[in-house]
Amino acid sequence: MERVPVDVPWARGSAIVRREITWGRPTSALPAYVVDDTDELLALFVPPDAPLAYADVVWPTDTGRHPWWPGRHWRSGGTLMVQRPGEAYSVWHQWASLDRSFLGWYVNLQEPLRRTPIGVDTQDHELDVVVAPDGTWQVKDAALVARRVEEGRITEATGAAIHQLGDEVVATLARGDAWWGRRWVDWRPDPAWTAPANVRDDWERVPWVDGRTVSA
Repeated sequence: MERVPVDVPWARGSAIVRREITWGRPTSALPAYVVDDTDELLALFVPPDAPLAYADVVWPTDTGRHPWWPGRHWRSGGTLMVQRPGEAYSVWHQWASLDRSFLGWYVNLQEPLRRTPIGVDTQDHELDVVVAPDGTWQVKDAALVARRVEEGRITEATGAAIHQLGDEVVATLARGDAWWGRRWVDWRPDPAWTAPANVRDDWERVPWVDGRTVSA
């Protein structure tokens, strides 16, 4: 996995690293393959059993570890993540297994993606919207946003912006005009896009930009 200029689109099939930048530093990472990279959309595929890497930091959880810990691999039949430039959420398409039984969409509120020499950076914003294949939905982890404000980890303004964006996503679903539609429900990955053994060794050292912003 070579470094590339951050302003050059990746070719289909490029192997990159998706990192979470939390509280000013990279805190977790996983590999992904580029499905599409245009001015309108970046689509990434995380293969089944993709390795997860965690930085040695204390998290505001009962264990003090990353919320996914002790998981070391991506437990999914493969996830297609699509996100439009500048938008503060991505849409995860999930399948039960490689037989392609579609589980639904997971709208993950997060910072707009920022490109790096090895991939993309973002920061999770806790609140998510889980959408079933029939289009029904439920909001997940909304209370965690208020908790992060209380802890001083995000500002009240950021918390309010996250909730507002969540409301906008729900309103879009209620109108039945979600931009992602059912375009990728029957999509299939290239069989060659399998999980590597590990995330690249220097994932914590490659330069990053800490966004700390929320935009609709």
